[in-house]
Amino acid sequence: MRNLKRTLSLLLTAAMLIGMMVVGASAASSSDFTDSDEITNIEAAQVMTALGVFEGTDSGAFDPNGTLTREQAAAIICRMLLGEDAEELTTNSVVFSDVSADRWSAGYIGYCAQQGILAGTGNGAFDPEGELTGLAFAKMCLVALGYNADSEGYVGTDWAINVAADAVNAGISPSGLVLANVISREDAAQMAFQTLEADMVTYTGSGSTSVTTPDGSSVVITGAADTIAADQEDDYRGYSDGDEVQQFCEYYFPDLTKDETGYDSFQRPSVTWLDGRTEIGTFSETADATFTTTAETGELYDAVGRTVYSDLDDGSADLDVYVDGEEVDYADFDLDDFIARNGDDTAGVRDGDGDLISGQRTGNGVLTEVFVDDDNNVTITMIHTYVAQVEGDYDSTDGELDLDALDGTAMAATDLTVYDEDFDNLDTFSDGDYVLLTVANGEIQTIALADTVDGDVTAYTEGSSVTVDGTRYYYNRTFESGLATDSTALDYDLNEAYTLVLDEYGYVVYSDATEGTSDYVFISRVAATGGVSSDYEARAYFTDGTYAVIDLDEDSEATHNGDTLIEIAKDSTNSYETINEWYDYDEQSDGSYELNDVSDSGSETLTGASGGTDIAVSGSAYVYYGDSSGDRIRANSSTVFVINDDGDVSSYTGIRNVPDVTLRSGETGVVAWVMDDDGYADAVYIYSDNMSVSGGSDDRVYILDDSASRSVDSEGNSY
Repeated sequence: MRNLKRTLSLLLTAAMLIGMMVVGASAASSSDFTDSDEITNIEAAQVMTALGVFEGTDSGAFDPNGTLTREQAAAIICRMLLGEDAEELTTNSVVFSDVSADRWSAGYIGYCAQQGILAGTGNGAFDPEGELTGLAFAKMCLVALGYNADSEGYVGTDWAINVAADAVNAGISPSGLVLANVISREDAAQMAFQTLEADMVTYTGSGSTSVTTPDGSSVVITGAADTIAADQEDDYRGYSDGDEVQQFCEYYFPDLTKDETGYDSFQRPSVTWLDGRTEIGTFSETADATFTTTAETGELYDAVGRTVYSDLDDGSADLDVYVDGEEVDYADFDLDDFIARNGDDTAGVRDGDGDLISGQRTGNGVLTEVFVDDDNNVTITMIHTYVAQVEGDYDSTDGELDLDALDGTAMAATDLTVYDEDFDNLDTFSDGDYVLLTVANGEIQTIALADTVDGDVTAYTEGSSVTVDGTRYYYNRTFESGLATDSTALDYDLNEAYTLVLDEYGYVVYSDATEGTSDYVFISRVAATGGVSSDYEARAYFTDGTYAVIDLDEDSEATHNGDTLIEIAKDSTNSYETINEWYDYDEQSDGSYELNDVSDSGSETLTGASGGTDIAVSGSAYVYYGDSSGDRIRANSSTVFVINDDGDVSSYTGIRNVPDVTLRSGETGVVAWVMDDDGYADAVYIYSDNMSVSGGSDDRVYILDDSASRSVDSEGNSY
């Protein structure tokens, strides 16, 4: 588990990657590099470092985007060809005028020049710190594979075209790399890594022959390059009969093996590299398609193609879906839930009513990968990013770090303590840091420091996005109200400062706007359920406008008029007792609710005066609960209103957004509130079975889609 978790951490966060520049004999430690999280070619860097081909810079950094120098390239090729013997290379003479005999790279440069792998730049110079293009490094790798530079035309005016063609045909040119440009250090690692698996060549002829044509011109005919047979029973991939050709790693690294039959914790098809009996790491295969936002069923169809879709449709191939490492039962979804020709629906599992299930669908910040095997079986994996906050500094004695879940966010991990036996980077986190987590089967797999944005909110759209200092940030799926276990509609005070926590894709996984009213619940009644061993339940109204009958936890200490709610329900002489108060709550694992008293709260029962009594007026600064002018409480843009109009319950945030509420003459109503430390109402509950609830605007709007959400612009206008 230790090695697997570290590998997964490499895959998703690159938090433990090792560097690549060759300056010493031993493989670098993951803790030696200050910029390891910037590396993207993770598998290549990990394997090549473990083999001793690449190591860290003398400054302790990897510098993945830095350009490869000529002397670094010489050292890399020497290590690939000679292994540890490359360290013994020395020179007692000056081969090039700008390479002294005691320069760290002199032996490597001398060997490459002697073997015709890398020549000087002219006038007796080598330019050891000069930049190297991808073409030049590809030429070096091809020569290492056995290609003859003269025979293949790697010299002369057409050398670049010939090298580029052979690099592609040999499979050593990284996808998307422009070979004519200077090559970065991590792209060089990728090319060297692909060279490991490339076929070596030999020649049927001894070299080239010049033939004069009848018109007097000359044509050079080279010997033909052929792959050579493997000289060992098993090849590096473990096939018992070999593949009858020899790859570079089989000849130069005979202890290197590759297991292609495994899966990682997220159930992605994966490979494991081993050097002898030492595991280098497990790495997921490259997906046939990758999405980090909402994907349509038609896009997944395009990714797998018509033939694969037909095999899935007729049952000759299988579709498997995994969410955070857990398999989704095939009986729970249909093929066209994920893959459909010309489909424009969101890909994801749907319930019996055809609605998407929040935790089993594609969306912002959900890493969705599609894998197709040789038999056209398809595996779809979805990986969510979760957020937590570090609680206390790293405990070096016990080797552990404690994390806290955050209000308004989902959390799939069952244990929020992580240990240094699983992760090498725990000592880099401090108390209060926000961290990003991936979770498989309830267990944390990766942990990385999150990026944060601090600034003034200038606009927002509920359940969708928030604009900070002019930049719009969309919510991660784990933070939207549909998936978060304790989420509420987020409302911001415009032009006030907030903190946003971003996932690795730039989506919001947490905002401190969730702090405040998310844990309040209004209890209107309590009752005993009856029987010998009575249970107790309550009628509850939540701040998001939902309501339910909840079970009271036996540890609930909430009181009303001096007695606990459980005592009141137990001793009730009626079928129920009226409470009409706000409480703080914690939902327990068994589904019951533990209620606690809140300070500075109150409630009032009132009767509508002649002509009606205003309780709330849109745009006002107060909520009214009596006859005199002093019977009022202050409200602001953060106040949450739960309005129960004879069973029709709605939730509003902000006094500007609440509708006009008037208790009709002679009718009875209830107003209850919770105050914050600044003297404003955190939450207000208003109820009557006969009151007027109306908007304060004469504007009309046609609603095209009933799933539209409320937005607030930079001027504070709500629409």
